[in-house]
Amino acid sequence: IYRIKIYRIKIYRNAKIKMYNKSFWPVLMQIILLTTVMLSSPSAEITHSVINLTYEGNFEKEKANNIILTTEMPLTDETQKILKIQSDKKNYFVETKNGNKTIKINAGSADNYFINFIVEKKFYGIKFNNDNDEDEGNRTERWDFQDNLEKTGNVKWNEKIKKTAENITNNWHDSNKDIEDAVKAFRIAKFVYEYVTYDYNSEILSAEDVFNYGQATCMGYTNLFIAMCRSVGIPARAVGGIAYTNKGFERHSYAEVFIGKQWIPIDPTFLQLPADASHVAFYRDNEARGINVELKWLGKNVSHKGTISAKFISLTDESPIDGWLFNKNLTGENSVMPITVELTNKKNFYVFGICKISSLLKADKDEKIFYISPYEKKNLTFKVFVPELNEGFLYFPSVNIRCNNLNLTAKFTVDTDKTGNIYNGVVIENINTHSKEIDLKNLNEESENRVNVSIIVQNTDKTISISENKTVVVEKGAKYVLKYAIKYPSRNFTLMVKCAGENFSDNKNVVVNVVPDKKNYNYEILDQGQNFVKNIGSEGYLIAAFVLVVMVILIYFKFRKNKPVLKYKNSDNG
Repeated sequence: IYRIKIYRIKIYRNAKIKMYNKSFWPVLMQIILLTTVMLSSPSAEITHSVINLTYEGNFEKEKANNIILTTEMPLTDETQKILKIQSDKKNYFVETKNGNKTIKINAGSADNYFINFIVEKKFYGIKFNNDNDEDEGNRTERWDFQDNLEKTGNVKWNEKIKKTAENITNNWHDSNKDIEDAVKAFRIAKFVYEYVTYDYNSEILSAEDVFNYGQATCMGYTNLFIAMCRSVGIPARAVGGIAYTNKGFERHSYAEVFIGKQWIPIDPTFLQLPADASHVAFYRDNEARGINVELKWLGKNVSHKGTISAKFISLTDESPIDGWLFNKNLTGENSVMPITVELTNKKNFYVFGICKISSLLKADKDEKIFYISPYEKKNLTFKVFVPELNEGFLYFPSVNIRCNNLNLTAKFTVDTDKTGNIYNGVVIENINTHSKEIDLKNLNEESENRVNVSIIVQNTDKTISISENKTVVVEKGAKYVLKYAIKYPSRNFTLMVKCAGENFSDNKNVVVNVVPDKKNYNYEILDQGQNFVKNIGSEGYLIAAFVLVVMVILIYFKFRKNKPVLKYKNSDNG
């Protein structure tokens, strides 16, 4: 759960305005707290995990022995491997058939059993060949999976499903065919995620029924997703196993799509591309069928009840992206406030996701799908519309933008004494006192901006000196690093930077504290976020000098104290 607040504060511009002004109460009634409830999710993606997976069960038998239970076990592939197997039954062995592994447990005549798998799971990093070569030689392998393009079992589709899939994907194109298909698959997953309601009691499995009734468990989500992908030519198949949810580990079904000569895991139930490292696969086939369990015995009847449970031994969760928001400081009513999200991919694989905007103010888009290439940056801009508001007030709206598991908040001021966009703006992003640099950014994507930058120093006694004044040109939508060369004072001071253009301004203050530095004689600035510390060097002699001065002062006052006493005594004896 997160909250988005819009505060509206009245500013008296004229002494004649009174609290009982009629315009005050409507505005007071408009102070709003908006709360949006979302599905609980981790703050970052699970990128690596070690999981303790336990099968356990019991037998109800009637004069039976030589009981053998055969069941599927976690698969081994490039993202998943079994580190260790433990069981209370020594007589077990692993068989491999058609690429799938099964484990046979010879329970004999026992009443129960357990077996543990220690599984390591890694995050699947999506990588594509950036060469846009569409000849058959480079993409032949893609079409070797005809079974994964056909209507079969619970993944059959009708014309209505196909038409829906085409409408979702037809308006998306990219110069790289693999990226285009990946985004199309993600769009289909997003549709299924939003269209279907999760129902634990649902027994609906077929894609057509899920589409008609709009409710299902994870198997239904997966089958509809697979059917829609296949209907637009994207090979897809089902994966069964377990995954971590807000209720712990549960049996789970998800999918894989074949793009760029690789099978990419995608979870339409949780809307993850790729599925995170809490997903443990047991089988892959054309439809979500459930884990197969086979029971053999000698003698009379035997029935079996089994469970699968899991817990993390260790996990790593992190966000593959960083993000920043850039927006103007101030605007008027009846204006448009552009808010730009700058996303940075920190990893060597592609990142896919959605940025959603939440605000009491209307925006041009509620959300935007994005992908970011390895180690690249991408900007997404939302336009927020500021309506006509009550005059004589300043408004302070807050806009929340959520990109995958990254939450960002933008704030700005609406001045109702002005109309339209006030700033087209250059803003100060950062002041680095160590390297003496100021980072500026032009928020205007359409034209360059000429800006005057003033660097001002204010001492503790409030003495102000303008140390530098420059005019620079910042290209449209670009960043500009301004280097300055001023001499810092040797005592506490405030460094003030102001930038101003024809219709905009911005300023930032940095407080610099002076402290002794025992290592050198030179002034040095230590960057501590927004707190900057200035060090003055010393080699120990300063301490000695300080002690000497204190001693001299003490001797002086002792002398002053004793001197009048001698005079007093002499006057009495005279």
